[in-house]
Amino acid sequence: MSLPKEFITDLKRRIDLAELVDEYTDLTKGYDNDWFGCCPHPNHNDPTPSFHVRETSEGQKWFCFGCNTGGDCIDFIMWIEDMQWKDAIMYLANKYNIPMPKSKYEKEYKRNKLLANKYQKDIKERAYKYLYDRGLSNDDISKWNIGYDKYNDRIVFPMADKYGNIIGFNKRIIESKNKHDKKYIHSPGSEIFKKSQYLYGTNHINKKHEYIIITEGVMDVILATKYGLQNVVCTLGVALTKEHIPYLKSLNKTVVLIYDGDSKGIEAINKAANLLLDNDIYCKTVILPDGKDLADISLEYKYKLPNYIENSMCTYGYYNAKNAVDDYIKELYELKLRYQPIVNNIIKKVPNQEKNTIKSFLENEIGLKVTN
Repeated sequence: MSLPKEFITDLKRRIDLAELVDEYTDLTKGYDNDWFGCCPHPNHNDPTPSFHVRETSEGQKWFCFGCNTGGDCIDFIMWIEDMQWKDAIMYLANKYNIPMPKSKYEKEYKRNKLLANKYQKDIKERAYKYLYDRGLSNDDISKWNIGYDKYNDRIVFPMADKYGNIIGFNKRIIESKNKHDKKYIHSPGSEIFKKSQYLYGTNHINKKHEYIIITEGVMDVILATKYGLQNVVCTLGVALTKEHIPYLKSLNKTVVLIYDGDSKGIEAINKAANLLLDNDIYCKTVILPDGKDLADISLEYKYKLPNYIENSMCTYGYYNAKNAVDDYIKELYELKLRYQPIVNNIIKKVPNQEKNTIKSFLENEIGLKVTN
């Protein structure tokens, strides 16, 4: 939602910038209403005070002479906490108990929240058994607001936007009655939910973590997060699209693709990586064992999962280069198999006094050992 200019002006007026900055670095009062201190940014080793807060005709402003940057209280939180503009405003409003303006979608958010609460209350033994069997605990069920649609016999995963507003529901069938039943269904597109733009899990993003991991399904996200991976999101089983790109760019993080370990998963990684490259985002990948998804690996490695993922991670360029090498070795092996009978036959026709010389030549040139 857009925020009224009057609200932004009032927010800045009500926040004491020097007091806010003093939570990050010790400030010393100077003349008039000026304050000085060492720069609080972790990337700036500031042995001599180069950070300045002062009163101006437009209100309090800050400036770091070492970083050559500055601004108002919103700019400061964006800079020091690595937040986007609206996230910084919401952070400050919450910190200083300043009510945010009502969204025009407030009714939809409220209705979805009430519906999510109802789904949670409707969880029965059948639904709990399914969730426990998948490796979830009561804490996991509560954290992700998981519920149960008793009328359609489906597990319900509320879909939250990055601010925690519930914008729709993703429902997984517990047991298919016939082959036409869809495993997952989700809310239809609306002004607040656009599937081609949505990434499940963005409400749990840690701004200070280096990576954002993109996977396929909700259980991949939930179980990977349970066992220590951070910033795991999914595309709800569909392909990454160009509509996802602006959000990924806004995070300024390394994208890591972890899709299912099968031919479709490999194909999806290649398509997603090329889409990212076309938009100047260079990604990393993790190739999972054949037939396994991130949920499977999470349950297998549990709290060793972060180390497994870190050790399995490679750049997309290295991944492609390794594939080329693997293909080359495979083709070379098959080529040697085809030529082995040929060179064996050649040796048969060579005089005994020349056999060793020809054998050495063939082994040195093409790596083939002659058996006779």
